[in-house]
Amino acid sequence: MMKQLALSFGILALIGGPLSAQTSPPSPTTPGSAPGATGSTNSAGMTGTKTKAECETMWRTVDKNSDGRLDRTEIDASKTSVPTALVTASAASQQEYMAACSGQR
Repeated sequence: MMKQLALSFGILALIGGPLSAQTSPPSPTTPGSAPGATGSTNSAGMTGTKTKAECETMWRTVDKNSDGRLDRTEIDASKTSVPTALVTASAASQQEYMAACSGQR
């Protein structure tokens, strides 16, 4: 009886082991995105790194008066599109915005 019980447990271990080890495949990433990069935003500012094209598109959106600089009014009006590093800045140039947006700051 004990041999049959041990044999049954052995067979279950051999069959059940590989079945329980199966995992879901990793979720696909967006082409061109860096690992860990997210497009998420929050009320404290944009988080994650963006591609150069994404940063340029967002810059055109936040630079309301197209003067090449963000003033405090523009930053306040677009906090979810402004990199977190610049949310408290009094002003920011396009170069500063692009560096912060792409994660170089």
